[in-house]
Amino acid sequence: MEKLRLAYILTALLFTQTCLATDKALLDILLNNKVIGQEQYNTLIKSGTGDVNPTLLEVLKQNGAISQDQYNKLAKEQESTSETTEISTANQNAVSVNNQSQGNNDILHMHPGINEGGAPEPHRVGTEVFPGVHATFGGFIEAAGINRSKNESQDVNSNSNTFIPFNNSTNAHQSEFRESARQSRISLLMEGKYQEDIKLASYLEMDFLGVSSANSIQASPYSPRLRLGYATIDWIEEGWHFLGGQSWSLVTTNKVGISPRTENPPLTIDGGFIPGFNYARSSQLRLVKDFADHTIWAALSLESPQANLLGLTVPGTAYNSSAAVTANNPGGGSLSPSVNYSTDVAPDIITKLAFDPGWGHYELFGMTRFFHSTINNAANTQLSNHTVESLGGGFAALLPIVPKLLDVQLNVMGGSGIGRYSTAQLPDVAFSTSGALMPLTQYTALLGIIAHPDPKWDFYTYWGGEVVNRYNQSVTGNMPSSTIPMAAAYGYGNSNLNNYGCAVLGGACFAQTSSAWQITPGFWTTIYGGNAGTVKAGLQYAYTRRNAFSGLGGYAPQTDENAFLFSFRYYPLQK
Repeated sequence: MEKLRLAYILTALLFTQTCLATDKALLDILLNNKVIGQEQYNTLIKSGTGDVNPTLLEVLKQNGAISQDQYNKLAKEQESTSETTEISTANQNAVSVNNQSQGNNDILHMHPGINEGGAPEPHRVGTEVFPGVHATFGGFIEAAGINRSKNESQDVNSNSNTFIPFNNSTNAHQSEFRESARQSRISLLMEGKYQEDIKLASYLEMDFLGVSSANSIQASPYSPRLRLGYATIDWIEEGWHFLGGQSWSLVTTNKVGISPRTENPPLTIDGGFIPGFNYARSSQLRLVKDFADHTIWAALSLESPQANLLGLTVPGTAYNSSAAVTANNPGGGSLSPSVNYSTDVAPDIITKLAFDPGWGHYELFGMTRFFHSTINNAANTQLSNHTVESLGGGFAALLPIVPKLLDVQLNVMGGSGIGRYSTAQLPDVAFSTSGALMPLTQYTALLGIIAHPDPKWDFYTYWGGEVVNRYNQSVTGNMPSSTIPMAAAYGYGNSNLNNYGCAVLGGACFAQTSSAWQITPGFWTTIYGGNAGTVKAGLQYAYTRRNAFSGLGGYAPQTDENAFLFSFRYYPLQK
């Protein structure tokens, strides 16, 4: 009779929701101990399972419904299940803007990495795979398509700098349509607790946008690509946080604090984002400290360097000299031999302060970079190394203008040698006539307006732009044994470049990009969300303008592009 009474009490507690839902392991024990019958067991299973109520466990043990061993096992499982939530306790001060599109207060599982070129991510639930270690699998399968008014010969990651052709190119007179599944993604988050206040985690994320010799004719066997792969240690009580591995750069805006998996990329389908968005994904060592009940954060990151020379003609020698200039080299060993890598001598040093005062999220960051080249005279008797330092910084804010309905996202950046850290990839540096590298002054800005009229709908409009200053060098003639003008190799945006060929089909064009900007509206909608996962669909339109520096006669080429994108995504492991 006592066990029967307990069964009725248990059932009443569950159905009146006076306790947290119960766990399947507990139901199995109660069934085996004949505390509940098979029919009651089936009913409770159908009602859903979740965290075990510790008070209920204690009552069942005291009344003999479960043994001490069974109690210990269930209590240990409950403690392990709660660790995932405890790990993110330090980040729970997020204001509404941080979580609106996710509908998820567990900052640790917001995983905005999945948002690259994509929809707000559904909630994911971790599973204990080893005692005390939880695994959270994530990712999606995507069917995407893009129709551009000009042919970039690109996948879903557009390029707003050198890939939008001027009128001299046949590609400027061709449209481009592609469908792609290569942005489909796989991720794995592993979490554990070393001690009560020391949390460990590792995160791995991959897609299939790796560059390889594959084609799209028949099998489309494209290579996987490492997007993110890092480990973290969190000392919760002390407020210290360490990250090591490949992650989003510290310049990338977060939704709250300075925590991994809380980054805030635009919601665009286009994996190339939008000009003005500041980011990189690189190997780094990062140390973070939070203060004042997790409302103030400070961070230092040492990030793997790489100079961006996109849009430059790299001279082999100094101007009017046979002295050899070395600023990059083809990859060797495990680096791609078809790619040139800059000759770097020190990491990029990035610092950031973040504030979560209760309304909005605000960031200030700064960076120091080092660019290196070597000049060797023709007789190999005099070699000189040149290292130049550059400085940059920026500001970002996330503002819940109308809580749960309308958010505003803003980031700006300025300085010299900062092109690597923004989407348009304007060059970091240019070559002086001596062969030394000179950092270029640049500015970027992004403004986003995101509306959530319904939990199933997210509408956005972004405007972003980037501009780089001219660096003139007084040079004439062509490169040795070449038709490339000297003015395209020394300096950047030289006033004596002849750009008239950019307007003539088949003409020679060496114009260099001075600015790029884009405006893009779009939306995401949740078609289905439940035990079978989540299905989302989205549409995006983008208008992009590319402007070049003026040359001889003051002629400044420009070009633009219209693009329409669609995406259908299934998140099988998220709901």
